[in-house]
Amino acid sequence: MDEINKHGEEEQNAAINHDDEEFSDEEDELSDEDTSSGEAGRRIERNDPDLVDLRIERNDPDLVDLTIGPWDWLPRDDDWERFGESVGKNTQLRELTIADRDAWIVKEDFEKFFHGVAHNRSIKKLSLSDISLLSLSDSSLSDGELFNIMVPFFKNNLNFECLELYGGRLEGECRHSFVSALAKFDSLKEFQFCYHMNNDGDEAREIIRALTGHSGLKKLVLCSVRIGRNGCAALTTLLQNPESQLTVLELSSNGMNDEVAAVLATGLTVNSTLKVLDLSYNQDITETGWRAIFTALQSPHYTLEQFVLINIRLNDEKMTSLAPLLANIRSLRSLD
Repeated sequence: MDEINKHGEEEQNAAINHDDEEFSDEEDELSDEDTSSGEAGRRIERNDPDLVDLRIERNDPDLVDLTIGPWDWLPRDDDWERFGESVGKNTQLRELTIADRDAWIVKEDFEKFFHGVAHNRSIKKLSLSDISLLSLSDSSLSDGELFNIMVPFFKNNLNFECLELYGGRLEGECRHSFVSALAKFDSLKEFQFCYHMNNDGDEAREIIRALTGHSGLKKLVLCSVRIGRNGCAALTTLLQNPESQLTVLELSSNGMNDEVAAVLATGLTVNSTLKVLDLSYNQDITETGWRAIFTALQSPHYTLEQFVLINIRLNDEKMTSLAPLLANIRSLRSLD
């Protein structure tokens, strides 16, 4: 399987490199078009937002990351379908971010755009930030169709390795569709998810279980998901996986309590890959829960180098009593 994936990556990267060689001729041609159209010698300015569409269409090698949103940039003439097709054919883009807190982009435009994006094979990082339509129930993307549309992109783009989702909620069919899409590919190296979920951890558990197939996952960020006991139990399974390559785990603002902390400690006890652990803003964990976690990190095989504990509920006296346990984490280099 590794050899097949490697061969597939080589083919995709060869296609990308081939387009690099062709772009310079296309760029000169585009400049000539601008001049002949009556713009008196005007040449392309690479940072001109009005030319983003053309730069994407012409495979500009200098345009490797793109942010779309009402406060950043929107497709020219509101032609989402054509622009999505251009992104799908582009071989230079590495990062694509879409931010739409105020739901300016309608459902139909999202779907037209992503039908085209699904054909892209060069994007490594996709960020969906404050996509209100994923949360709204009426005439929105909450039916999960967006993630169904993106499955070919997830499955067939061997370069794709980072997925980020921030803001709002994922509920019902939308969440199920997202979990299903996550389980249909295995290339993620980084996953960041900051969405509000319920308190029992069942929703978080679904997502974490879907991530178990991503054996190359190195960074996992779950923020404000109310991970709960059930979610933490799934996380423990991931941490105990001998094939795990996870080095960064961030679980801030998850409302974790002593019971959840005890479950997490079980997973930490046998893990030997983590280098960064962030448990900030979990103020329901008391001295009892922290003692369980600190004790779990005592193993001599542990490699933890950075421990982030911002705004936790431990006064100076309790922190002093726990200090010897922290001192015994031999690999620790930074405590924030």
